[in-house]
Amino acid sequence: MKIAALLVGANNAVPLKVGRTMAVTELEPLTLLKSGEAFKVEGQFSVPEGIAAKCGAWPLTLEVRFDDERIMQASVDEGVYRFRPYDTLPEDMKLGADITMNNCSGKAAENGEECTLPTDGSVENFEYSVELSGLTIEDSKKTIGLEWNCEKEVLDVETALEVWQQGEIEQIVNATDLSSDMDATLVASCSVTGELPKVEQITFNIGDFEQDVTVDENGLAQLNVTGADIIRFGGANVHARAIECSATQIATNNVSLATYDVSSAVLVQFSYPTSFARIRVANAIEFENKSYLAKGSAVSVTCEADGFPAPVKTLTANGNALDTTISLTEKTEFKCVAGEKQDTKSVDIFFLEDVTINHDGQANAEEVIYENTNVKFSCAAKSNPMASFKLQKDGQVISDHGEKEHEYNVSSGMYTCAASLDAVFGLEVLESAGTMITAEPAPQEGSGNTIMIVVIVVICLCLIGAVGFVVWKKKQADKGEEVPQDEDDAQDEATE
Repeated sequence: MKIAALLVGANNAVPLKVGRTMAVTELEPLTLLKSGEAFKVEGQFSVPEGIAAKCGAWPLTLEVRFDDERIMQASVDEGVYRFRPYDTLPEDMKLGADITMNNCSGKAAENGEECTLPTDGSVENFEYSVELSGLTIEDSKKTIGLEWNCEKEVLDVETALEVWQQGEIEQIVNATDLSSDMDATLVASCSVTGELPKVEQITFNIGDFEQDVTVDENGLAQLNVTGADIIRFGGANVHARAIECSATQIATNNVSLATYDVSSAVLVQFSYPTSFARIRVANAIEFENKSYLAKGSAVSVTCEADGFPAPVKTLTANGNALDTTISLTEKTEFKCVAGEKQDTKSVDIFFLEDVTINHDGQANAEEVIYENTNVKFSCAAKSNPMASFKLQKDGQVISDHGEKEHEYNVSSGMYTCAASLDAVFGLEVLESAGTMITAEPAPQEGSGNTIMIVVIVVICLCLIGAVGFVVWKKKQADKGEEVPQDEDDAQDEATE
């Protein structure tokens, strides 16, 4: 059992109250005090320009009232400090009382001790404290007042007392075997005894279940609930939990005075049906609402369910009973059955293998690839899900848009397709394949044009010669001169 208390009111002074010639620290309107504790207040009192200038006459007095009766007085009279309790100090209350002003104690004055005070009336500021001990619960609602008198001017402050008493909390457990289908049942009772002011409400908790119950006229709070009231908080959140009671003692100004709590030694056994079955694959990677595991890796799968008594659970993989951990080599459908509830989960495999690279730079091994030729590279791989590709030259990335096809103006070097699943699982390069390209220097600029010019000139000369021969031959025919014939023409004439 734990009991904690908060004490209030050891020093309840607030800003100054100002009169015609005096100023004094005020009191809080209500002082909370635990029974048996001493009331004590400390503050400041001032007479600007000094007692002699403002009060004009001695002594300056401070009187203490208890419920409108003067019970003691302290006075400063030209350097002399005097203190006296009045006969009105209640003997049955056994009050011990004292006033300290400028470090001059009333109890010390009673014992003949002296302290130094100014004798010329120049003192302006006083530190004071008032202490009353022996207050009991019967003194609640009484008042304590402080009154200063300076040349017939009276300046007073006052506070009302609320003396409180701490109690003890007790618990009686009536039932711990509960069920979700039970009718209204008295589960437990709790009470706080001996406290003042009285506790008005007690809170019951069983795990997540919580209910506030008003204390009856006998100081008792009873938890009377049905199974339907409890199951709303979830059976698993109630089963195997202690019954707890807690309460807060509140003052009239709503300040918390003390808190109380107690827990049962016996835990609740709450019977309730299975409300869910759930498959959990601890080592799966989730992507776009799908679950993946690396091909060939061991799968860690469990079947979870609530309910008490615990239901029988069955776990299968692709329809086959699963009793031990398996290595996943294909997409697998897991199923968990618990009582009348079930859950399924599909887990696919991810893999990356057999990466290849091809290019269209040459149709056969003998074909020459010239430097700076635009070559299309094609990457491929067996994977799930689809892999992304980067094209590298001599280990440096030269194209990383992720697609299979890459174009590049080549030079000699090792070209590699690096395949990865980084876009899906954040994995680094897993597999790659490369091809060596030896690029020949491109022909010198202008050499091809020279050859072409020579060919054209030769063709032109041939054409000019042929045309000239035809013209010459025609002229000879027009003159009647015999034109030399080639062998074919001679044979034709002989035939005729």
